[in-house]
Amino acid sequence: MYATTARRRNDNSMTIRQVDDTGLPAEDRTEVRMNIEDVSYEELLELGEQIGNVNNSLSEEIIINQLKTKIYLLPVNSASLEETNPCVICQEEFKDKEEIGILGCGHQYHSDCLKKWLLVKNVCPMCKSEGIHLE
Repeated sequence: MYATTARRRNDNSMTIRQVDDTGLPAEDRTEVRMNIEDVSYEELLELGEQIGNVNNSLSEEIIINQLKTKIYLLPVNSASLEETNPCVICQEEFKDKEEIGILGCGHQYHSDCLKKWLLVKNVCPMCKSEGIHLE
């Protein structure tokens, strides 16, 4: 049985190859290099599905029980409106009275976006620290 692995390189490309159960490259391995800056979010999700789960995801139950949330309120003064950061998962701005998920590192995302992300990988999309600390 073979597994597919991906490794990010310093030149903003990713190497993908197949390895056997021992972690050694398969004799007939397939290696592909792609520039990850030109890859859409949907293509990355599809690639993640092809590569498979590395088993560092969380269950829906853990996410629901342990994810800290708050309601986002738009800043009152107009100068602050220009300084708001979008959710880096979906790239959309936060809307008034929208539920926001907060990770242990303090980074904030749309709650629904973050729940989907954590089902795949328990790391912060921005700083790569552990998303939800499990005791």
